[in-house]
Amino acid sequence: MFVFHSEVQRSLHGCDALQDPWERDRCSGGVFMENVTAIDDPQRPSTALRPDDPLYPCPVVPIRYKKQCYQWQTAYVLYVNDADFAAGFRVCARAEPGFRVACDAGLGRDAAAFRNKTFSGTATQDLALRDLCGLGATRAARVGCVAGAVSTMVTDVPVAGVARASAFCASYARPRIGPMHSACFAALNRALREDPLQGGPLAHPPTFFCPLWHARQSRVNNTRGV
Repeated sequence: MFVFHSEVQRSLHGCDALQDPWERDRCSGGVFMENVTAIDDPQRPSTALRPDDPLYPCPVVPIRYKKQCYQWQTAYVLYVNDADFAAGFRVCARAEPGFRVACDAGLGRDAAAFRNKTFSGTATQDLALRDLCGLGATRAARVGCVAGAVSTMVTDVPVAGVARASAFCASYARPRIGPMHSACFAALNRALREDPLQGGPLAHPPTFFCPLWHARQSRVNNTRGV
């Protein structure tokens, strides 16, 4: 993006030179990230951001790069909507068929970053993240948001992030919000499988949370003075 003066399409052609599909995919993510972070940079203004069409350039990039585009473009969507996540979900609802999930996941990544910067204490942070993802008008939107959030936790902090994501998913265990519990852990396990930086499923066996086991283990630890 620096070499090609923030021209998205030319930069994506540079990603095409990579042989590995995962590397091409992550390279394109870097292109879209740089495109969005150039919002206020007078030295390298973006050539592909439109306030009246906040999902652009996603509709015009090659299909193999659309998923990454929609996942990163949500930062700009929130920028033009004054960090209104409900409005962000409404914009994502206008994404191309098959890519709304990616857009909702992008909002989940943004929500995870927002709660970390704004709130302290894991319980408060988890509540804030659940509330932000809860602004999605459909269950699919809310699940997509949660999936993006836990994936971000896993990739941003390789070891501690897995435990942090597991704790977040466990916070859905109460009856009122129970249906999201399994969806959250499914998203977490999918993130572990899909990211080779995590070593795949051999490095991280399926993660789950059992409230009864957790309560029993707490009693055992208390008895042992742990």
